[in-house]
Amino acid sequence: MSIGFVHSVANAPHVTSPCSLLGIANATKDVNMWSTSDKDYILNTLDQVHIYSVFLNVPETEINNCICLRNYKISNPLRYDPNPSVSFKWYGNKLIFRDFADYRYRGDVFEIVGLVLKKNCTNNKDFVEICSNIIEYASDVLNDSPYVNRVYQAQNKIINNEFRVITTVNRKMTFYDYRYYNQFGVTNDLVDKYVKAVESFKIDGVSNPYYYTRHDPCYEYQVNDGCIKLYFPFRNKHTANRFITNNKCPLENLETLIDTNYKLIVKSQKDKLLMLRILRELRINDVGVYVIASETAKLPDDIVDVLRKTTRIQVYIMLDTDNTGLTSAIEYEKNYGFIALFMTKGYSAKDPTDLVRITDYNFVKKKFTNMYLNEIVNGKKGGVVP
Repeated sequence: MSIGFVHSVANAPHVTSPCSLLGIANATKDVNMWSTSDKDYILNTLDQVHIYSVFLNVPETEINNCICLRNYKISNPLRYDPNPSVSFKWYGNKLIFRDFADYRYRGDVFEIVGLVLKKNCTNNKDFVEICSNIIEYASDVLNDSPYVNRVYQAQNKIINNEFRVITTVNRKMTFYDYRYYNQFGVTNDLVDKYVKAVESFKIDGVSNPYYYTRHDPCYEYQVNDGCIKLYFPFRNKHTANRFITNNKCPLENLETLIDTNYKLIVKSQKDKLLMLRILRELRINDVGVYVIASETAKLPDDIVDVLRKTTRIQVYIMLDTDNTGLTSAIEYEKNYGFIALFMTKGYSAKDPTDLVRITDYNFVKKKFTNMYLNEIVNGKKGGVVP
């Protein structure tokens, strides 16, 4: 099952001479004369899953599910597609978008982005513009792509939203499992309380060809009522899916929301467990810690309202210290009034758990103590929006 979108037929791009995988061959030579370096940069450097996600407004997890899970399909966001017909597959160094019900919507990132922009990728000038847009909007951009909004506004409603049942066979935690979490400052008791080790799993009753090995462990998080997230920490995100979940809520552990003076939203369950340890040792009980499903997730108004109503003073958000995290932090501050905190600013680490790994736990604990006293309790100006 998958999340799919109903795309307004009237708003679907009109394609008089669509690019096809075979039709592009004769144009490749001319196109490369115009933008060989840009094309190579996009294919060899940028994350093609992210490119599709940005221009089609499809969650990266859904695209990865199409790549990794056999027979998994999503609805085509570029047309009315009540019966999900789109999948993704790697061919060499290109991730191909394939609509099995409509041949017009098949191709690589250049062809599909061209459809969104209403550009013909076999035309030299159009191809240069396609490359320019991909580089501008899909390489850790600081500004939202206007084409995301174009696709989003064309969606009438979410369809095929059936709940996916994920069942797991758990195993006993090993020394290596604990060691993995310990390096990020997470203690064994927190691992035992919040993490399960997975031997194998099924999706909607269908066995997945995964079985535990020490070099490819799988961990299970309970992220919302009846929803779990499977985490494969050692997998390469470009070649395999590191997360599988049946959770569709952008805020994890929503059912545990309680009234507190402050709330801290972090970007991963690992960061949450580290924060829980620090708060426990500092005997701080007025901060609730919650996890955003994705740094680029958009919180609906009802969730924002619940967060505000259950927070007496202020909601804070702690994301990665990189372009994606900074961009999202700006959006959260402007749109929701949340204040961004950056514990790893000035360090090579992107998040608190990574900072523990390259320094040590006590160093990070001290940094959070100062942050709590100065930026949270005493209200010293933080964030990224002046």
